[in-house]
Amino acid sequence: MAQVDCEKIDSQDVAARNLCRKQQQFMQTQLQQATAEAASCPQSLAQPSVYYRALRDLANRGDVPAQRCFIQGYFGINRELGLNLRPEDYDEYPNLARKFIDNGFERGDWSVVRWLSKSRTDVADSLLARAHPMGLDDRVNAYKIRRLLMLGNQRGLGTLEQDDPKYLVEHWRTENWLTPEQLEEAEGWAQTQFQQHFTGSQEGVANGHAEFCADK
Repeated sequence: MAQVDCEKIDSQDVAARNLCRKQQQFMQTQLQQATAEAASCPQSLAQPSVYYRALRDLANRGDVPAQRCFIQGYFGINRELGLNLRPEDYDEYPNLARKFIDNGFERGDWSVVRWLSKSRTDVADSLLARAHPMGLDDRVNAYKIRRLLMLGNQRGLGTLEQDDPKYLVEHWRTENWLTPEQLEEAEGWAQTQFQQHFTGSQEGVANGHAEFCADK
C-alpha cells in the first residue's frame, strides 16, 4: 500500500490515475480483511461498518492515529463486492469527521492540513468530501488550506508543481481568481489558524501521503 502513490502518475493520464486509485481501493479492502484474519481481531472487522465503528470508538477516546484514519474516510467500502457502510454510519460520518478535523487543527497537526489539500479526488474521497470541501472546485477553501501550508513552509500532498501551495496561492492572486472579499476572508482564516495553533508546531510534519493512516 505504501509503495502505491497514484499522485506520482502524470495528471494528464486520467485513465492510469483512475486505474491506480481503483486498485488502491481494492488493496485497502484486501488489507483490511487480511489484518482482521491475521491479528487477534474478529474477522468481522473486514466489514466496513464494523471497522468504521471500531475506529470511531477508538478515535472518540482521543487516539490521534485513529482520528487521522477516520478523517481519511476509507473503511474498505467496495460497492462492487457489496461492502458498504450502514445508512446510520454514513449519516453520522460528516459531523464526526469535522470534529476530528477540528481536533487536528487545534493540536497543530500538519498531516491533517496536508490531507485536506488534495487537489484531485475520486470516489474513495466521497465520504470526506461530505464533511469538508475537497479539490480545487471550492476556491476559497482550497486557498485557505494552501495558504496555511505556505505560512508553515509545508508542502502539499503530492510531487507535482500544482501541489506546491505557493504555486496555487501566487497564481490565484495574480489571476484574481478570488474576489477581494474572498481573499480577505481566506487570508484572515489562514493567519488566525497559524498563529493560534500551528506556529512552531511539528505535529504530523513527518506524515506523508502513505503514512497518514499507517499506524492503524
